[in-house]
Amino acid sequence: MSHASSAHAVPPTRPPHNTTNAMFTHTTSEDDRDFRTSFEACAVTPAAFNHEAHLRLAYIYLVEHGLPGAQEHMRQALLSFIKANGVPASKFHETLTCAWVLAVSHFMRRAASASFAEFAAK
Repeated sequence: MSHASSAHAVPPTRPPHNTTNAMFTHTTSEDDRDFRTSFEACAVTPAAFNHEAHLRLAYIYLVEHGLPGAQEHMRQALLSFIKANGVPASKFHETLTCAWVLAVSHFMRRAASASFAEFAAK
């Protein structure tokens, strides 16, 4: 599987907004990037961070960082989120987090998408 980090020589502070996953290209929309920024700033409430939002964040991180980077970014973002929102640390489960990122990556191999909304519609 191709990783975005090997395909792009971009400093970590300015990740690419597209990646090639197997034979398909995926990108993020401005709304996707705004969502990530809001989530990382802990501006998303726990009530708004539903299953779809989890999958969206995984998709965004996969586009920007490839699989290993996405798993680490997802881990760090979730741990920061639960701490900032007073959510019990027991709500975070590393194995399930990695598994969901892998699942999203698996489905990204089926077709290209220009945003999470397009990906989810498939």
